[in-house]
Amino acid sequence: MEYLTVEGTEEIRYEIKKSVFIARLKGITSFEEGTEFVKRTAKEFSDATHNCYAVTTRNGEQKFSDDGEPQGTAGQPILQTLKRKGLTDVACVVTRYFGGIKLGASGLTASYAESASLVADKAEKALYKESRTGSVEVEYALYRPTVDKLNALGTVTGTDFSSGAKIYFAVPAGEEEKAVGLISALTAGKAEISFGETKFIKYTNSLFNGGKK
Repeated sequence: MEYLTVEGTEEIRYEIKKSVFIARLKGITSFEEGTEFVKRTAKEFSDATHNCYAVTTRNGEQKFSDDGEPQGTAGQPILQTLKRKGLTDVACVVTRYFGGIKLGASGLTASYAESASLVADKAEKALYKESRTGSVEVEYALYRPTVDKLNALGTVTGTDFSSGAKIYFAVPAGEEEKAVGLISALTAGKAEISFGETKFIKYTNSLFNGGKK
């Protein structure tokens, strides 16, 4: 299992026909955190015409609101945009300051969807995979080749040089035997992997962040 979410909080401003849309997107660890983010944002922009939002988690929890806009023109388009981007464990609030020119139902739907899309594209992403944690100690000369092999299969999460070159890592659940084989071949069977718990681990993936690491 894996899921894509957002690191931290991102914000964009989008203007159309004098209406200003401010979209904020935040990665969350619980549904409650998402609803609290919505409340804080709405309070900050309490003078706005509308504060529409969508919250969705990988556990299937979701909530959205049009906040006074015509039904189906705001909250649902925001939610569907997040899902189309493959994002979960996120909360998105799109604030609107009405500029005096009505956009119509189709115009509103497009504007809220576009605002959510723009902030989603700008936000830094984080890919989490259900993984098995582990550690292995190798000779100093094999440190870099071992790190490269483990990063190719999974992700290195830490190192300790206090008594040799100890590498902490995670590999996708089900890839444990492959990791053992790689390390065994690299170290001629001298290094032994110790596996730990299974949990969701963040993986670096430049495809989601424009080449950023």
